[in-house]
Parts: sequence; C-alpha cells; structure tokens
Amino acid sequence: GVSRHNHFAIAGDPDRLSCFITSDYNTGWMSGDIKIATLSDTVSGSATSSVTDRSVNATPLTLTGTLTRAAVNTGSELMAYSGFSTSNYIRNTDTINYGQTICFMGWVKITDVSSYSYLTSIYDTTNTKVLGLAINVSSGIPYLYDNTNSQLTGGPSVSDGQWHFMLGYRNGTDKRLYTDGDLAAQATVTAVNHSAVNVHNIGHYTGNGSEVAYNLLGNLALVRHTKSIPSAEQI
Repeated sequence: GVSRHNHFAIAGDPDRLSCFITSDYNTGWMSGDIKIATLSDTVSGSATSSVTDRSVNATPLTLTGTLTRAAVNTGSELMAYSGFSTSNYIRNTDTINYGQTICFMGWVKITDVSSYSYLTSIYDTTNTKVLGLAINVSSGIPYLYDNTNSQLTGGPSVSDGQWHFMLGYRNGTDKRLYTDGDLAAQATVTAVNHSAVNVHNIGHYTGNGSEVAYNLLGNLALVRHTKSIPSAEQI
C-alpha cells in the first residue's frame, strides 16, 4: 500500500534517522501522522545544527555537536549514525501527548557493551516519567526501561556487530519487547500516563530532562516513536 508520509534526505541522500508518529490513520503497516526529522548536511562539521522536520507536523530535533554517518552496508543508500556522546546528541523538546500508549523501534549495530546503550528515550517533565529502549551492559541483551515498572529484559544478545531490529512498547498495562521480529519479553505492568512528554532523545537517555547519559555505543538507523502499536504479525 501507499503510505502518506515524507521521506527525507541529507545532501541528496535518502538518509532516514528518526520520526515521531503522533496520531492514527491507515498507512498499511505503519499508522500515524509521521513526524520526520532531517539531519542537515552540516552534521559532520557544524557545532550545533537544527534537525529539520520536512513533514507537515514541523517538529524539529536539535543536533548538538557532530555525528558520523555512513552507509548501513556496502552499496546501500540508507545511512546509519554513530559517535553519540555527552557532547554529541540529538534531542527534541516539543510537547507530545502519548497518553498510555507509546512504541519505540529502530535498527542497531553494536559490539561495545561497556556501558548501557540507549537507542532512544523520552522524559515527561510534568509527570517525571521516563521510558527508553536500550541494550544492557556486558550481556548486550535488549531491554525496555521505565521508572515506574523498571526494566523488561529478554531475548538474545545483539552485540555481535550485525544489524538488529529492536522494538518495545507499553500499551496501558501491556509491556512488550521484540528483537528481530520475535517476542523477547512480556509483562503486565502499571499503566503510565505520558501526557506531556517534552524531551525526546535519540541515541541517549535522560533521567531528569536535561542530562545526556548512557549514549549509544554503536550505529543507529530508522528510529521511530509511535502512539499506535503494530500487530505481532506486522512486527
């Protein structure tokens, strides 16, 4: 089917790093008004760059510092990003109401598990709530963390230097984690209302809305935040 969304590029390349999907309509497997960000072509040289959103939603992110971008594989046009640190990170501070349903997904390639490594995370300043999708230190096993229900962990290690698809969601009291399309862990948890999420992080974690911690120690591509949950078959 045809999805009504905007692809974006860096200096003419079809580089796709992240998007926010914040309301529902039918686009095949992926629903929502898609908020898509664009890293500018100054990403490798500018101290601070605006990350332009070319969708109708106009929700830009901010790149602080610099990141490395390279093709996900030889001959590929899809780009991946690496080099995340306390000085090199991406963040958005617009407020989005996710309610009790939020899903994270993205592709990661990593070998270094000397620290916790976050693909993405959010912080709700009003409700002091955190949710993030990450990789465990030492074991390299994925987990979905929130500061109400703690850590949901499961599945095989992803720290083998290959690309892996990670997805985690909390839908009311249902919390699930998938790796490469397979259900890795599931739990019945306390529902959390993320009604005023005002910090969206790509490649790192924040526990107070301002810190930059647990930076991704690998490569990242195609990160998405959604308010709707794909079916197990779609995942």
